[in-house]
Amino acid sequence: MWTLRFAAALDAWAAVPAADEHERRRQWRAAVAHAVSKRWEVEAGPRFSESLLQVLDMLQSSRPQGALADLVTWQTPSPVPVRVSVHPVVQDEATDWAALGFAASPYLGGPFGEGVQYTRRIPEEEAYGVASIDAAVVFDRGDAAVVVRVHACPIDVYVAAAPAIAELIDSCVLTDPTGRPFTTGKSEYRRVDDPDVWPEEGMSARV
Repeated sequence: MWTLRFAAALDAWAAVPAADEHERRRQWRAAVAHAVSKRWEVEAGPRFSESLLQVLDMLQSSRPQGALADLVTWQTPSPVPVRVSVHPVVQDEATDWAALGFAASPYLGGPFGEGVQYTRRIPEEEAYGVASIDAAVVFDRGDAAVVVRVHACPIDVYVAAAPAIAELIDSCVLTDPTGRPFTTGKSEYRRVDDPDVWPEEGMSARV
C-alpha cells in the first residue's frame, strides 16, 4: 500500500473526505464553509453562501478515485478553490500528457527528485467564459510514478495559489508498497531553460 504524509502543517488546505469517512463527510461541508467565510471576512450573503455550498457538495461527490490525498485551498475571496490531488500510477497506466495538449517543462525542486510539469491553457469558450488552466507534476521512477494533479481552475485563482501549491508538493513524503521511500532520478527535461517556472503568462512562482 502506498502511504503519503506531509512534513509540514497544511493550515491553508482542507482535505476532502473519502467516501468511507462518514463522520467527516457529515461535518465537512459546514466546517469548511465557515472557515472560508471567516478567513476572507466575507459577508455570507445568499449568492456567495449558495455558490460555496454547491462547490463543497461537488468536491465531496467528485473525489478522484484512488487519490492518496485530495486537498483544496481558497487563496482568493471566491467560492472557487484550487484543488490538488496526489495519485500513484503504475507504468502501464501512465497518461500521455502531450497528446492531451499539455506543454512540458522540468520540475527540479520536488521532494522526490526531479519531475516534469505539464500545463494546458483552457480556452474561455470551453470553461464557461473564464480563462482557465489545467496542470500536473509527474515524478516518474520508471516502474511507477506519482502525479500531483492541479485540477482546472481560473488562471487568476491558480496564480494566487502557486506558492501554496509549491509548499504542498515540497512537504510530501511518500512510501511505496514495498516500504521504500519514493524517489526519482534525473529528468529528461533538465536541458530546458528556467526549469522552475511554469510556461504561462504572469506566472513567476514555481507551480
